[in-house]
Amino acid sequence: TFGLNTPNMFTSEFGASVFSSFESMTPTLHPDHWSAHGGDKEDNCSAPDVTLSFWKDCTGTNVMAERNYPCDSLILGYFGAGSTAHGGLDDVGEFSFQRQIYQCMISQALAMQSDIESRRATNAFGIVTWQLNEIWPTGGWGSLEYGTTGFTEGQVLGGRWKPLHHLMKQHLFTDVFSTCGEDGVCFVKNDNPIQDFDGSVEVKATNLSSGAAEVLAWHNFSVLAGPGSVEYFSLGERFSELAASNQSIFSCIVRSGDGEAVSAHEFIAAAPSYLRVEGTNVTATVESDGHTVRVRLSSAKPALFVTLTTKAQGRFEENMILVNGERIVRFEPFDGFDEATFRSSLRVEHL
Repeated sequence: TFGLNTPNMFTSEFGASVFSSFESMTPTLHPDHWSAHGGDKEDNCSAPDVTLSFWKDCTGTNVMAERNYPCDSLILGYFGAGSTAHGGLDDVGEFSFQRQIYQCMISQALAMQSDIESRRATNAFGIVTWQLNEIWPTGGWGSLEYGTTGFTEGQVLGGRWKPLHHLMKQHLFTDVFSTCGEDGVCFVKNDNPIQDFDGSVEVKATNLSSGAAEVLAWHNFSVLAGPGSVEYFSLGERFSELAASNQSIFSCIVRSGDGEAVSAHEFIAAAPSYLRVEGTNVTATVESDGHTVRVRLSSAKPALFVTLTTKAQGRFEENMILVNGERIVRFEPFDGFDEATFRSSLRVEHL
């Protein structure tokens, strides 16, 4: 039951720990420590801290234990143990650390997506996550990286957006919001307290091998001003068939009556380690006219959770996206933007 006259909830200070980008963290780490496990033996962190009950005092020389919250449980939970020791979390080096950080940030985003969607599926009127930004280049709890420039190399003014922060903007914290559960039952909800909303929701499945897209539902809706004004619809048995195959990623787009997308996201029916993803290469071509910067992404097969990173000052319009064929991502330059730095440091990561 939804609405102001029924029991409701406000949730504050919950989150998931996460590393910052390779670009943010490595300037303060010796290359010998470019690893989720610090390239060193494990510290003893069993002693309780006198300040807070959930803190621990660590004894040892592992630099990652000294200044970072871990990400082991998230990476292993979403990406599996793999064929190497500790799921590859002991591996050291540039490529290994980039892989570990990418998996960590995608895992945080997926964990928080599940949490926030579940909360918004109830009569929840407020959500505050812990925390907004990191206060140094670290593995912390923020959805934004450390954002002070001019002191520590590798930082972007205001902090780079981690994948979770992009997901919040694109989907999790939009007024009009839609998603689907594991049984294929979906809802669309209007939490805008002063404005009715008429529009449509499209849910489609993309085959991870062929790239073929299949529309599972197109639901036209009209919801009154909220908070908590909601409609339900179902994807039917076809969703269950596709979900069980682990060969599809699902997209959900909410559009206004004039066709403008107001909320969009992808969701998966199983952890990434279970998805039957075929290897593909994503090429990135930078297009700039001196004022507008765009990255044209191209992939022969579907590439999941494509994430762009650069050392240049500015931010990408979207991230953690599906690329199936071609897709253009815009970049908003900030003061101090240097196109040569953007081009030379641009990185593309994906499943």
